[in-house]
Amino acid sequence: MGHAWGPATLDALVRAGSVRQAARLAGVHHSTLQTRLDAITDVVGFDPFDGIGRTRLGIAYLVWRQRNSRVLDLPAPTYTASTAG
Repeated sequence: MGHAWGPATLDALVRAGSVRQAARLAGVHHSTLQTRLDAITDVVGFDPFDGIGRTRLGIAYLVWRQRNSRVLDLPAPTYTASTAG
């Protein structure tokens, strides 16, 4: 997609049940989010709020998050006698 607002908007859309709720989560006006939703719909070719489209968007977003996660780049935790329960 390539928009700076893409990840935050997709996150809000996945978490929300409506455009207004997604707009609140993304911190933008609902008209702005609707415009973004229209752009996303044009790119992906389905409505992200409609039935299977919601599932498709959610799965795609989870795959993207896994591929872009840096959690495995972190050092492993170290355990000492004082931290072991």
